[in-house]
Amino acid sequence: MPNLTPTRLLNWAALLLLVGLITGCDTLIGSGGAGNADELPIPGNATRVSINELDVYLVTPDTVSVGEAFEVRVLVENQTRRNVVVQTSSGCLVVPSVFEAGGERVPFRGSGIVCTAAVTNHDIPSGETIERTFDVQAALRTEEEDVPASPGTYEVRADLDWGIQGDYSSRTLQRRFRVQP
Repeated sequence: MPNLTPTRLLNWAALLLLVGLITGCDTLIGSGGAGNADELPIPGNATRVSINELDVYLVTPDTVSVGEAFEVRVLVENQTRRNVVVQTSSGCLVVPSVFEAGGERVPFRGSGIVCTAAVTNHDIPSGETIERTFDVQAALRTEEEDVPASPGTYEVRADLDWGIQGDYSSRTLQRRFRVQP
């Protein structure tokens, strides 16, 4: 194993941040890629909002257990005959956060991530659906250790502050789910 001095660790961290800045945050945070709608089925219980000819879906499980890991998926479907470029004020296309139902933000592990502060263009090819998947856990991040989330109703929210061909809009996708004992 190589000798990892503080200087080498700092150099590796700087390299990782540089890669994120060059390629956009979605390369490092929120896995996913492009494909057509046949490859990425959209469940019937997904929440949907339309923004300038794009349909955006938020998918979560209906129920998870305390401490359980689960996926939050955001799919962006372009049914037009042209490529669409979405401009965001950060490197991430979307960032999901978890809230108590109708209340305060809750720091579930894997939610509320931080993205690079750089205007970024995200290409949505004609006739395709792209997906961003986030690994979330029904556990609260604390300074010392994770604490299991309390049973109850929570809500995933994804703010879509997007510019599309000079037209800027802000929408929020929301979907409730339950954490059970």
